[in-house]
Amino acid sequence: MDTVERFYSSYGEMAPRGQGPDPSQIEVQGNAYIENHFARLDYINRATIQ
Repeated sequence: MDTVERFYSSYGEMAPRGQGPDPSQIEVQGNAYIENHFARLDYINRATIQ
């Protein structure tokens, strides 16, 4: 959980509850929407289960 707690959290919850990304806009615009409006959003590039 130490890693998860370091994720950028200032955007808050996703819309419409919070100031975070709007799922409908992500569906329409894809990563361009996120990159233009939420530049500090963290991504998980790869996950491994052992």
